Amino acid sequence: MQSRTLVPVIIPFSYAKLAVYCDMETDGGGWIVIQRRNASMGWVNFTRNISDYEKGFGDLDGEFWIGLKVIHELTNQQDMALKMKVWNSNGNSMNWNYQRFSIYEKRNRYALHQLSGSSGDGRYDAFGQTINSDTDFNTYDYYRPRWGNCGYTRQSGWWYYRGNCNSHSNPNGRHQPSGRCGIDQTGERLVWRMSSGYRIYTHSEIKIRPQSCNLS
Repeated sequence: MQSRTLVPVIIPFSYAKLAVYCDMETDGGGWIVIQRRNASMGWVNFTRNISDYEKGFGDLDGEFWIGLKVIHELTNQQDMALKMKVWNSNGNSMNWNYQRFSIYEKRNRYALHQLSGSSGDGRYDAFGQTINSDTDFNTYDYYRPRWGNCGYTRQSGWWYYRGNCNSHSNPNGRHQPSGRCGIDQTGERLVWRMSSGYRIYTHSEIKIRPQSCNLS
């Protein structure tokens, strides 16, 4: 089990202090965990509106999303790296590393600003496939109508590929399908696409740290 310590982080806007989980073991430590899904920890509803995704939700001791405002602030203070890890029901895991990650502020719809320098397990970079043109963050109530309501179709909030809601990665997806008729049941799940197709996962964790710390 990875070693994590609850620490206060000072950020210079609406929060005086923000308590986060900091992974001090993986690749030398220093990782701030910004998202965690774990089907065994008690499920948190990730089919939420943009207000919830902005401010964050969940429980640091279980499933949570740290919030878009916090992610924007942290990734724009200095160059940050990102690590994404997913686990299947058998406990097997897969990692993807990105040497640089940042997002825009609300006036630019929290779109991906930087997502580059990828490496990881497998040949298919599922998250990196979304960065073709500053992909917006989408929820069911926060989307551009001409590109479709991806947050509703995929039942979560995430950076979806424009136009067709192509969900190569959907770590905020549901643990079980909603059962809505006529909807791609796989696409609304917690999935990460491999070169051979979609795979459904039970756990995910996303974390960031200063880009000056070497990734391994």
